Amino acid sequence: MHRTRRNRNLRILVILLIGISLSIANFHYINVTKLTSNQQLVEQAVQETKTKINKELQKVSLAITSLQLLFETADSVTRPVFDAFTLPFLKNLPGIKALEWAPRILDADREQYNQKLKNEGFEEHDILAANFEKKSLDVSPQKAFYYPVQYIAPKTLNKLVIGYDLSSDPKRYAIIKNSLESNAISVSPPLQLVQNKANTYSFLVAKSVTTPQNIQGILLGVYYMEDFIHTILKSELQVLDISIYDSLWNITPMFNNSHTKLNTDTPYDSLDVTLCGRVWKLYCNPNIAMTRYPHLPISYACLFLGFLITFLLIVMVYMNANGELHLAKKVASRTYKLNEANKEQAVLLKEIHHRVKNNLQVITSLLSLQSSNIDNPKIKEIFSVSQYRINTMAILHEELYQSENLSTISYGEYLQKLVDYLIQSILGSNHQLEVSIDVPQTLKLNIDTAIPLGLLINEIITNALKYGLNQHQKGTVYISIIPQKYPTFKLLIGDNGKGFSDEINYKTTKSLGLKLIRQLVRQLSGTIEKSDAGSGTHYIILFKEII
Repeated sequence: MHRTRRNRNLRILVILLIGISLSIANFHYINVTKLTSNQQLVEQAVQETKTKINKELQKVSLAITSLQLLFETADSVTRPVFDAFTLPFLKNLPGIKALEWAPRILDADREQYNQKLKNEGFEEHDILAANFEKKSLDVSPQKAFYYPVQYIAPKTLNKLVIGYDLSSDPKRYAIIKNSLESNAISVSPPLQLVQNKANTYSFLVAKSVTTPQNIQGILLGVYYMEDFIHTILKSELQVLDISIYDSLWNITPMFNNSHTKLNTDTPYDSLDVTLCGRVWKLYCNPNIAMTRYPHLPISYACLFLGFLITFLLIVMVYMNANGELHLAKKVASRTYKLNEANKEQAVLLKEIHHRVKNNLQVITSLLSLQSSNIDNPKIKEIFSVSQYRINTMAILHEELYQSENLSTISYGEYLQKLVDYLIQSILGSNHQLEVSIDVPQTLKLNIDTAIPLGLLINEIITNALKYGLNQHQKGTVYISIIPQKYPTFKLLIGDNGKGFSDEINYKTTKSLGLKLIRQLVRQLSGTIEKSDAGSGTHYIILFKEII
């Protein structure tokens, strides 16, 4: 009892330690797996950011270059043509807020320009200039030339911007001048336009349209940086904190989606992107949600479940341990009774086999006494053959009686006894016959298979001893059993005697012995073939153990 209690306490302790350890390990594994997944998402987002930014900046340059080609190749560009040409860019380019065309107007042509606008429906219109003190647009003072906005897409901005002189704003005029001097696309530093929200920036893309003789005007693209980035990096911004700086204007970031100051000294990753000679520096860091310990709800659910299972196992072990002693006593008592019953049944079964063998021998003796009073040789032979068959079964029951396993017998030993009995009964002890029995020592067959197989071998050997060989000749009888794929076996059996006439068909003859052979083969679910190789009679029999 003390040992049982000690074992119970030891098992409870082991279950408690293993349960808690596995629960905590599983909790940590789930969260670490999430962190690993987050790390992979961050790496993928960084690569996608690089690809998408470069791709979209190429589109920005393409939009302005396409408009330049339109104005340089067309004889004249009307407002409807401009609106139709720019519509696809407005739909497909993220962050773009306006595309503008501003021709270069000399002061001498100012009235003509104003009249043209009035003819298009813009009544009492004049070239306007920016008044930074009042934050309004006033009539532009007289100067040598102007760059007033003539076309703008989308059309909703017409009333607000048409006629606005871009050169009246120093920041805009700076990129116009830069584009005229370089004859290339010029990009502005970050600008805070009137339409921008607080702490958000825009950038302008300008390209001059010129001929060898004069300057035709300026094409201008207006981009809101926040809309530009949020549109092309919608999914990446859920994973990354991104800051974008202009390399020549490194004051505050053009864009920053982090609520905290981003570390630009040791960022997770950084890259430079170039737009028409202007370099932007992108700094990428995983956002805090991707790096902190996840504490997933499912991990806490698994932790609780692990503790619950551990508790239930401890309760089960405790309850089972209390009943183990009582159960062990009952099992020991039941086992003792079963063993005694099994011993008694084994003794009874052995006694049955012994009595069957004795009864079969009594029958054999009665047949022998009866045949001694018969003068007819054929009838006497029938009695002898019957004795052989009965003794075949008697020997088998004797083997079962002497065997430790009452369900199977060692078939090699059984065949040796059977063949010795048949030779002694038919030829006597004075013979020159050689017997070859090749059966695996491990071959054991159950009684349902052993009896019909023994009777089959008895018939073939009896025929060989009586008709194929005689007492004074040298001869050989062989038996070989070769295991095939279970439960199939191959039986090779025969002699080198004179055999029987070719006129006798062993498959159709009405001879009782041959008919019995065929019937026993069918009982064993087998096939039989007679081989003509060499002298004598040879059979190849395939049979199956009856299960």
